[in-house]
Amino acid sequence: MKNKNSNLMQILKPTIILGLICFITALLLALVNNITAEPIKAQELAQENEAKQFVMPEGIDFVEKEFIADKHFYYNEAYDQNGNLVGYVFKNGTHGYGGSVIVNVGVDPDGKITGVKALDLAETPGIGTQIEDPAFTDQFIGKTIGLHAVSGTNPSDNEIQAISGATSSSNAFVESVQKSLGQFDLISGGNDE
Repeated sequence: MKNKNSNLMQILKPTIILGLICFITALLLALVNNITAEPIKAQELAQENEAKQFVMPEGIDFVEKEFIADKHFYYNEAYDQNGNLVGYVFKNGTHGYGGSVIVNVGVDPDGKITGVKALDLAETPGIGTQIEDPAFTDQFIGKTIGLHAVSGTNPSDNEIQAISGATSSSNAFVESVQKSLGQFDLISGGNDE
């Protein structure tokens, strides 16, 4: 009988110890998560605001809005330090060569692009990722609805010079920007998208 109890204790003792270790570890992880959740959230918000300010340089305060009609989407109104509306920031994505191409687009109240920034892309390093370079993104500033990518040199008013060897990535970026311009048209009373 003593041998049975001894064997049972040899099994139960490590099981109980392991259970306590797991419980304490889970408790500590929950505590660490609780402590770090707010700083992580604040850092993410700061990064989002930085990306918005990049495409809307005059914007200091960004207020999220929701558009509900035939289409449904979220966007941000951008205000300057005096509380004046200086434009809008849209975030849209399209499938590129290697995955989604998600772009922030700043649009002034007249419908002209103030800036664009790739937020997330899984394009081919060195080729497709050139859509992040200022040589490509600066082409969008001042443009309006009706954009399309073209090959060759000397693009016209609403044409964007595509990156050689990265046509799919260029087209996805332009299409993401075009979606944002369509959404601007909707919130400003137009009916395109």
